[in-house]
Amino acid sequence: MRAKLTLVVVTVGTVLYGWVAYARWINLHGPDLLEKRSRHLVGSNSVDCGQVRIGGDPASSTNCALAANAAGKAFRVRYEIRGIDAEIAIAVVREPNGKVSMLELLRGPMVPGWWGQDLTVKTCPSPLHLWVNPSGRINCFQKESSAPANRSSPQAEAY
Repeated sequence: MRAKLTLVVVTVGTVLYGWVAYARWINLHGPDLLEKRSRHLVGSNSVDCGQVRIGGDPASSTNCALAANAAGKAFRVRYEIRGIDAEIAIAVVREPNGKVSMLELLRGPMVPGWWGQDLTVKTCPSPLHLWVNPSGRINCFQKESSAPANRSSPQAEAY
């Protein structure tokens, strides 16, 4: 009897562990929360200005987003940023109703939150002013609040 109970407990534990490991792997290798949320916010008729990889040239994606915003169109643009122990991605989105937000994603095995992902959404202040930071990415917050004092400052990436 005791052997059967042990076998059942071990089997259930193994199945649960396998399911959790598989679900975590899918969340780390499939579409992330930023991708899902940004697509949901802008809708299907928006301008997709693309994704800028780490070390990539953001000029065309940034110009696309600025042009779409000037035309009053919904858009999204995503920038990958070098992180130390997590993947970092920033997206700027304009919804069909004109609301502009910045989304920040931290993703990795050491990130607390929903299966190793943490998404923060910040609504841009009104009146809206989009500017391009020194790294060539769009920002909607004041330059003074985003620029780092030096390399060791928190948020050394001025996004």
